[in-house]
Amino acid sequence: MEIFHIPLVLLLTILSANAQTSSDETLAMANDYLLPTSVVPIHYDIKLIPYLDDDNFTFDGEVNIKVRAEDVTDVITLHQNDTIIEESSVTVTDLITNINLIIVNQTYEALYHFYRLHLEENLLVGREYEINIKYKGYLRDDMQGLFKSSYTTSDGETRWLAATHFQPCRARRAFPSFDEPALKATFTVSIARTANRHALSNMPVVSMTGPDPDNGGYIWDHFKETPMPLSTYLMAFIVSDFTNLTSDNYLSLWQRQEAISQAEYSASVSLPLLRALEEFTDLHFFLPKMDEVAVPDYQSGATEQWGLVTYRERNILFVEGVSTSSHKQSIAAVIAHEFAHMWFGNLVSPKWWDVLWLNEGFARYFQYFTLAEVEKDWRIEEQFVTAQVHTSLSADSVNTSHPMTVDVANPEQISAIFDTISYGKGSGNSSADANDLFTALGEQFTEDVGPNLLDFQTIMETWTLQMGYPVLGVIRDYDSGTVTVTQERFLIRPATGGTDTHDYKWWIPLTYTTKTELDFVSTETRAWLNVTDTRATLTGLNVDITDWVVFNIQETGFYRVNYDLTNWGLLADYLDSDDYSKIIPVNRAQIVDDLFNLARGGYLNYTVVLDLVKYLQREVDYIPWYAALTGLNYVERRMRGADEYDYAVFKSFMLKLLSTAYSVLGLEEASSDDHVTKLNRNQILTWVCKLEEPNCVQKAQEKFALHMADSQNNPIAADLKSVVYCTALRHGGEQEWNFLWNRFLAYSNVSTEQTLLLGILGCTSDETLAHRYMNLSLSNTSGIRTQDLSLVFSSVYNSHDIGVDFAINFLTSHHQLIKEFHNSVNAVVSFISSLSGVVTKREQVDKLKQFIEDNQDALGSSAVTSATNTLVSAERNLAWLDAHAQTIAAWINATDTATVAPGGAPSSYSSTTISLMLLLNNLEDVMTESRNTKSYLKIPLVLIPIILGVIADVRCQLSVDGYFEDEHIEYFETSLRRPTEYRLPGDILPLHYNISLIPDLDTENFTFTGEITIRFRGVKDTTTIVLHMNDTVVDEDSMIIRDLKSNLTISMIFTEYNEDNHFYTIHPGGFIYSGKEYELSFKYEGNLRDDMQGFFRSSYVTKDGETRWMAATHFQPCRARRAFPCFDEPALKATFSINIARTEDRQALSNMPLWARAQRGLPVPPPSFCHAWLAAHNLSLLDSRSGKARSSRAQSGFLTPVNTELVSRPNSGARTPSRDTGDHGGRHMVSHNIVWVHESPNYGNLTWDHFQTTPMPLSTYLMAFIVSDFKNLTVDDYLSVWQREEALPQANYSASIGLKVLRALEEFTELHFFPA
Repeated sequence: MEIFHIPLVLLLTILSANAQTSSDETLAMANDYLLPTSVVPIHYDIKLIPYLDDDNFTFDGEVNIKVRAEDVTDVITLHQNDTIIEESSVTVTDLITNINLIIVNQTYEALYHFYRLHLEENLLVGREYEINIKYKGYLRDDMQGLFKSSYTTSDGETRWLAATHFQPCRARRAFPSFDEPALKATFTVSIARTANRHALSNMPVVSMTGPDPDNGGYIWDHFKETPMPLSTYLMAFIVSDFTNLTSDNYLSLWQRQEAISQAEYSASVSLPLLRALEEFTDLHFFLPKMDEVAVPDYQSGATEQWGLVTYRERNILFVEGVSTSSHKQSIAAVIAHEFAHMWFGNLVSPKWWDVLWLNEGFARYFQYFTLAEVEKDWRIEEQFVTAQVHTSLSADSVNTSHPMTVDVANPEQISAIFDTISYGKGSGNSSADANDLFTALGEQFTEDVGPNLLDFQTIMETWTLQMGYPVLGVIRDYDSGTVTVTQERFLIRPATGGTDTHDYKWWIPLTYTTKTELDFVSTETRAWLNVTDTRATLTGLNVDITDWVVFNIQETGFYRVNYDLTNWGLLADYLDSDDYSKIIPVNRAQIVDDLFNLARGGYLNYTVVLDLVKYLQREVDYIPWYAALTGLNYVERRMRGADEYDYAVFKSFMLKLLSTAYSVLGLEEASSDDHVTKLNRNQILTWVCKLEEPNCVQKAQEKFALHMADSQNNPIAADLKSVVYCTALRHGGEQEWNFLWNRFLAYSNVSTEQTLLLGILGCTSDETLAHRYMNLSLSNTSGIRTQDLSLVFSSVYNSHDIGVDFAINFLTSHHQLIKEFHNSVNAVVSFISSLSGVVTKREQVDKLKQFIEDNQDALGSSAVTSATNTLVSAERNLAWLDAHAQTIAAWINATDTATVAPGGAPSSYSSTTISLMLLLNNLEDVMTESRNTKSYLKIPLVLIPIILGVIADVRCQLSVDGYFEDEHIEYFETSLRRPTEYRLPGDILPLHYNISLIPDLDTENFTFTGEITIRFRGVKDTTTIVLHMNDTVVDEDSMIIRDLKSNLTISMIFTEYNEDNHFYTIHPGGFIYSGKEYELSFKYEGNLRDDMQGFFRSSYVTKDGETRWMAATHFQPCRARRAFPCFDEPALKATFSINIARTEDRQALSNMPLWARAQRGLPVPPPSFCHAWLAAHNLSLLDSRSGKARSSRAQSGFLTPVNTELVSRPNSGARTPSRDTGDHGGRHMVSHNIVWVHESPNYGNLTWDHFQTTPMPLSTYLMAFIVSDFKNLTVDDYLSVWQREEALPQANYSASIGLKVLRALEEFTELHFFPA
């Protein structure tokens, strides 16, 4: 047998964790639940009598515990829960003097499950004592502690049994004990039973006594003492009438008599798995026997009690021809996992549950690699990556995941950490913690490779003592051939409102290969990215400019990789070629999994993902398809909420990707099919039929119809059943559903078939049947076991989108029944939480919100809060849809419509380039025809999706072009960051901006002062106002926030600025409410820099050598924020009123024409406020030619003449209306979209130009201002070209063609240009 060698990088995969230093409060809480260390157990002698007949369901118990005093104390504290102690029977005996100590009091603290014996005198340190306790307990049906279970025979008889489930802290429900994993002791167990049953425990029976006349004729089974100390959670007892199937007179499987034949596969694989572990560890299994028990009702999948492993039936029993290949693999994997625990977890146990991963991580790892030694054709090592590493990466990518090394205190917290993090990421006779492990591994590392500059524990602790894992940025310099790598913590969604300021960095082992090397075999670390390095440059790779590079060979490192866009493109081209298989399946899966998650996390645009995954049209291998379908599943679920056409486009695209795999695998099994082929066919057909490919649906319906007519002679292959059954239900009715429900009842003897059917019966498209099914799960007589109830509801809402609607409607009408059946309102909250994760439409979210609101009294305040909080995930789903659905549909339309010439397009062409080429070719033909016929230019319908695709992708392509021209490393590091981190929250919608600017171009200060008023509406209730701002300074003393309805001012508490994303966050002293309008105004200052971005300065030199200065703007794509704080995203449109102060020798330009001009005084308010404002402040508009006041009645609409001035009426007492009495230093202020200026000598002789309000909302990047001494050349009194005076003649051609182009566009679009 090949011995497994664990490379260091793979060890990082096993052990990597998401942990932070625990707070003092958490540590204190954990200590509260820990027993005192003054007394430790040495040996337990336990006697139990379970009563399983006559509906008694209780048990009597007696425990003798030998203990040793470690410290002086007069109190002995044990754990006890849900048992009744006979206090008069309790004794504490000194084993040296054989004298019973006096117990002065016995107390119980329910919160901690602490049972205390208060003694009259102190225990002596080092002395041994014996505690004797008699007690009674309950055989409940909650599958915890010592509990009852039952099954029904083929004759309809109910048979009762007793079983145990102690992990992690429920042994205390079976016997008072020191119930912590580090407090190990030896055990002797005796169990009384009826003659028709037998008892099992960790050790074999050494003797039997009885019948016992004092205990109803019960027979006592006495078990051999355990050869080494055990943790209490590893003890187990079974009392049943089960029958065994034994291998090699050593290993026995116990199950119902009628299921004994179903144990044959498990019996055949169990012993080889055990022997493989013995050979690898070089330690023989320690106990004289191994029992495996199939318990009908069991809370977890299985538990690893030493020498007595207990399972749910579906995880140990297999029926050839009925159970699926997936079930078969799952059974073997679970057995391997539990057997691995005999060494990892049992022989060496965690000192406390904060290092649960020492148990579960290693067991999960060896589950896969031990099974690989036994089932050699199953490609288990590769499946480990897709099924385990990818799952762990996903689970640990959110900021709510728990640490792998995590402080836990109470039983609920301890139970909660038995999850993917502890099992998947964590993928001697003592108790151990992480330091013990790292010390041992470090010593072995030194012995194997010699002294090393790297400290093993230091490396490992970066993975076990901080949260999450990194995304490795790979940035290539295509000229020099060097590669720069960066690291940051990967998050699937940005953290909001958190207080985590930890600087996440790791020791990262780097492996890589190139197109030229193609070495996917060696996983030796080629370089390390140091924990202190944010970035490092790798030299010596000598990567050709046309070569791709792939990092993380065989995905042996626990991190994601994000390449620069060019390398992604090179990989996409290579995969979409006949050479794609030269990249091994595991790394193809890694590339696909990383891509989908990088896009979901906002690190990449989905167009990059789609451009690469189109290679799947070639893919037929199970491993990459497993990863791809995991990623596509998330996208497909979200796309269900898109409009009907876009969703249809996406379904068609998926079917195109699946087409080759579907064709190769087919709809029929072959006798030559291996295990992995069967798994692959099932996953491919599941999706093809789910996406309603006509042939797949038809064949499935035909198979099901024949099976219904004669199931004996028309069986459905086990690995096709889930596809055929679900498709038949989705397209069938009550007859098909009843047939499968009756099959569920008939197959009560085959757990794997029952669980398969429970997961499928929700596929129905009939809401009445779906509700009937969910109702059955709320009945004690339906035949659905408690452990399987969760399969029912999820079967309904996971099968298809209408199932979500069915489930929401059921919740609305049956929530009281759900609450009563589960005896907890938490069941309703849990249902809402599950639905929140699968909703796809706004209407569904609104229904859930309405349900919570309508049932506040029934749910209670705590449940209402919890239920409301779960809707966050639903809102995230909808936000994803808004952000990505149209991009995805447009890309698919463009790609599927475009045709590529024979031989394919050159690999350097992107989909954008190909689309543009096709578009231009078609437009040339159309334009030629248009010229010949003198008809309007009409775009053929087929070109529309191409245009849309180009629009969707061209921005990305332009960014790539810029990448080569700029400082590319800095550029790409910015592009690696998630776009969503730079997106505003979306809780505020701007309506109007009134902006006043005074650029200083003459004092060499090159600054500007500004004042802005923003009218906005709340979209969601919020306590913050978040704008974009960059390179400006706000005068916070001038800030005013006003509720426009109440006219009340809202105080500003504080502000904060995030330089990374340019977020200027204002915290007002109250809520901004959804639907209400507000006004925000303040003053600010900025810089007229010479970088040609934002509001910048420029100059030219006249022929006389004089330098003339001007100010101009360049806002696209996101630089308006450098001219005025704003909501600087293209979708957040608003109207604008612009006011600019200038010297007399310059003029100002903006998007709109002037409507008024004021010299050295009051800027004019916008037209919409003009008349009321003039009257209120005793002002008139005077015509400069006549000198007469203009009639206010004649002032309707926009004022376009530039020869209008605003002056004060005689005897006017108010030149400057103001609600602010403070000293503002002569600077101008804004209120109600009304702008005024205090008379101030600081301004000099400035003229204010006031521009008309834009007639429609504009994106911020489309605004512009110019302040210059340019001269204009005007055509048709409408279009002007502005330039230096000396360049005036050079504008003739532009002036002549400009208006013609504008008119041509007006004629084609049949829309006149918009500004008046």
